[in-house]
This record gives sequence, structure tokens and C-alpha cells, in this order.
Amino acid sequence: MYRESKGFTPLEIPKHTFGLPQAIEGKMRFSPNIKVNLHPPKKHGGLSLTGFTLMEIMIVVAIVMLLLSLAIPDFLRARVNAKESAAISNLRLVSEAAQNYRAANPGYPSSLASFTIPASDPPYLDDTFNADTVSKNGYQLILAGNVISFTATAYPEAWGLSGAKSFFVDTNGTIRYSDVSGDVASAASSVLE
Repeated sequence: MYRESKGFTPLEIPKHTFGLPQAIEGKMRFSPNIKVNLHPPKKHGGLSLTGFTLMEIMIVVAIVMLLLSLAIPDFLRARVNAKESAAISNLRLVSEAAQNYRAANPGYPSSLASFTIPASDPPYLDDTFNADTVSKNGYQLILAGNVISFTATAYPEAWGLSGAKSFFVDTNGTIRYSDVSGDVASAASSVLE
């Protein structure tokens, strides 16, 4: 049935071995260089039982959870720091705009909306500062002014989540802060360095 050739040896294969069809009977020839896995994976209910054990998966999950528990607080603190930096930047912007407003008008603006009403060309601030209280980057900004002075404050919308400090600037341009929860910074607060 099979042609004899050099390097091949006949091998008897029983009908029931490794689930081969019963049609394969008799002698077959295999090269001596081919390795045959005589111990295939165990099967249970048609599913292969090779893979990771439950213990190995639980160890990997525990390591991932440990790494996340170390990284998440740093990430959240970085977000709060970024929002606080944005609030300081917005206060500096408001302070500079108030000084520019004063140079062109007889007094300081009475509110943030004064920067956009009436429309100036070029505007002192962009049109996102068009209300008395403006919310930007998790902070509420408020400006109050009169003919001789102004004050502006920035405080977090949610203490601890959007910021842990409130900020204050007045006519002299010095930014002050308070890190007491719920306390709005004022002229008596610590100077930001």
C-alpha cells in the first residue's frame, strides 16, 4: 500500500488512539525527525485544561491592584495641582485685565461681566468671563471693584476634589492663598510664593 523509502519506518496506529477517525487503519510511515506528543492536553467536557490556574490569576490581579493603589493618589494630586495652577493663572489674567481696564476707563471694573460689556476692541478678556461669577477649571472666579480698587477671588467648586486652596488678588497684584477647607482667601491670607 505504501512505498518503502529510506529513513521511514512503519508504525502501527490503533483505531482508538488520540481520537483519530476509525478510517485510519493499518501501517503509516513517519519521519524519524518528527516528534509526536504522546501526552496531549487533558480534556474535560470538550474543553482543554491547559492555561493559567486560579491562583496565578489571583496573584496577577493582586499585583495590579497594588500598583494601582500606589499610582492613583499621585494622579489625583496631580489633577488638583493642575487645577490650582490654572486658578492662579486665571487670577493673574484677571488682575492684568483689570489694570488695563483702569488705564482706559475712570475706574476698575465692578464685576467680571464688565470686561465684556460694553464690547471693547480688543477685549480685555475672552467671552468666557461674561458673568459676575465664572466657573473655570473647577474654580469659581469672582471680581468686585470700584473706582479706586478691585479684589478677585478663586475658590474650588468642590473642596479637595477640584482644589485644596482658595486664592485672592487685589489692586497691588499680589496673589494670596488659604488652604483651610471652606475658607475663602482674603487680603489677610498668606502670600503665594
